[in-house]
Amino acid sequence: PDRGGYRLGTGLITLASQALNERGLVPTARPVLRKLVEDLNLSSHLGVRDGHEIIYLARETPNSHLASMVREGTRLPAHATTIGRILLASLAPRDLDQLYDGQTLEAYSDKTRTTIEDLRDQLDHDRAQGISWSVANFEPDIGSAAVAIHDHQGHAVAAINVTGHASAFAADGPLASRIETTLKDAAREIS
Repeated sequence: PDRGGYRLGTGLITLASQALNERGLVPTARPVLRKLVEDLNLSSHLGVRDGHEIIYLARETPNSHLASMVREGTRLPAHATTIGRILLASLAPRDLDQLYDGQTLEAYSDKTRTTIEDLRDQLDHDRAQGISWSVANFEPDIGSAAVAIHDHQGHAVAAINVTGHASAFAADGPLASRIETTLKDAAREIS
């Protein structure tokens, strides 16, 4: 009142939550995310790309001290996250170049790709594997893997991931194969 401005209140949060939950994708994905948590004891998320960022639409967490702290509505840089990378990998090369033309790719760790050439190489690898992996690429000690969700025409419209301690995501680790198979099955179910 002293400046004649506005302040965002809880009403907006409620409205945003209702809008997110009314999207067909969220209610479809939520039970699958819960099953991922049960099967792998890792946090699971659903996200979409919005320009250079991803937005988390849903999350499920295990009853563990290593549960993800990412909340629904959180935005993170697409180039540095597994959900973002697998969604960027679905773009045509020209669209990727246009999206990042003149943009700075910020480093979040020494593994973050910070040039369009390096990012393109990473995305080519992710696309070929059908999955993006991170072993402490974004946060120390945190690992992640993501797979795209496709619509009825085969277009990547969202992605799901699982996150947990980085040791679970090591390529030679005992869980890597199980994570990949379970995550890909879950993505096909949602698709």
